[in-house]
Amino acid sequence: EQVEQATEAFESLLQAHPDYVASYLMAGNHFAKHGDSQRARTTYERGVEVAKAAGDDHTVGELEVALADLGVKQVFGPGATMAEIVQWVRGNVHRATV
Repeated sequence: EQVEQATEAFESLLQAHPDYVASYLMAGNHFAKHGDSQRARTTYERGVEVAKAAGDDHTVGELEVALADLGVKQVFGPGATMAEIVQWVRGNVHRATV
């Protein structure tokens, strides 16, 4: 029930204050944490658009990092270690360049 209430609060915040760039990061993090990765992605992407329009480069960067992190978790799973990710990247880069 608390998750639903928080979700509703974020939805209301985004609707009432669409130019409040920080809300996109907070809402996207909430959606990602509670398993709605598609909603998190669209929220982060919209946030990037709003932050760019506002000239808020700092928040653009934070939202882009959140998008990248979301992508990594979708590909490797939430429990993947950095060592596992680096090993995979090295193996695939090597294969691609041979």
